[in-house]
Amino acid sequence: MSQCICCKQESSHEEAMLEVQTLHIRDYAGEQRIQALGSILHSSVCDHCVEARRAAIRSPGRSVLLRVAAYLTLSLTGGILITLLSDLPLKVPCAGAVLLGLLGAIFTIKTTMERKKLLEVLTPEQARNEIRLQILKDILPRKEGENNMTYIALSALSEAEPGVLITKYDLLPPIAKEAINRGKEYYGRLC
Repeated sequence: MSQCICCKQESSHEEAMLEVQTLHIRDYAGEQRIQALGSILHSSVCDHCVEARRAAIRSPGRSVLLRVAAYLTLSLTGGILITLLSDLPLKVPCAGAVLLGLLGAIFTIKTTMERKKLLEVLTPEQARNEIRLQILKDILPRKEGENNMTYIALSALSEAEPGVLITKYDLLPPIAKEAINRGKEYYGRLC
């Protein structure tokens, strides 16, 4: 048994995650990406933490309300400043604040509803696994030095095709094929 990455309690659900490192190189010719597969991380999330996140997704309540209120406050402040200011160059950033506030509120509500609908569509076991993976992705580091970090569940690699990985995780084609091979190799050793 391993420890839960959130609450440090004992957990029986261990997930193997493949680390993908992406380095963005920007120069005069444009932007290039260099990707490499990293190590396989073993982490776990206990059922209690999964159920707590599931309950928060089902009835978001206060957290979503606070985010939407912050965005609408930004929008309202921008609108008030537009009416009070007389110079056009000062009104442009205020109009941007109104737009960003409205877009932020709409995006927050939209993503909350999409997460809720996703939980309703999935079976309870699939929903728990999806939430478990999301918690791990939220906690694991997103950057290491200059590299952006992406984590792919090895359980997802066993049935994946390169095109799906390229689209879902923004992988380069050779890295997607290598990730699938690494997943098959990992599960081949377990059997």
